[in-house]
Amino acid sequence: MLAEQQGSRKRIFCLACVPRQNLCLGQGGPGQGIRRIAGKTIRQIVDRPLQLFREVITHSRGVRRFGAAALDLSFVAAGRFDGFFELNLRPWDVAAGTLLVLEAGGLVTDMTGGPAKLDAGEILAGSTHTHPALLALTRSVPRG
Repeated sequence: MLAEQQGSRKRIFCLACVPRQNLCLGQGGPGQGIRRIAGKTIRQIVDRPLQLFREVITHSRGVRRFGAAALDLSFVAAGRFDGFFELNLRPWDVAAGTLLVLEAGGLVTDMTGGPAKLDAGEILAGSTHTHPALLALTRSVPRG
């Protein structure tokens, strides 16, 4: 991702072409709110995020977790992260960050590559070059 000066505005856009093994990714995971997801046991809530984490950490340069999806998504938009993924989200967790990534020219989808929906509870974001590699990794983990 690069920043380009346009008059008095600085435009950020996604351009990075990074091999999958060199990706630096943001990832969220189940926190204290996991007991609040109706109809699911703690094991059901935690298993898939941990499987995703294991798959991504073994095929990338590293994963960072800051604890706020909006912050992680802003790092994708600014080029600090090559991508971001998380499950068990609420709309207010991703609304602003999704807009930032899209405005920067990035891609935001669900974990299957389908359209991102605020109420879907999952998100996958990256540049047009890194998103396909991250999508391949997340698709390799069975849905629960």
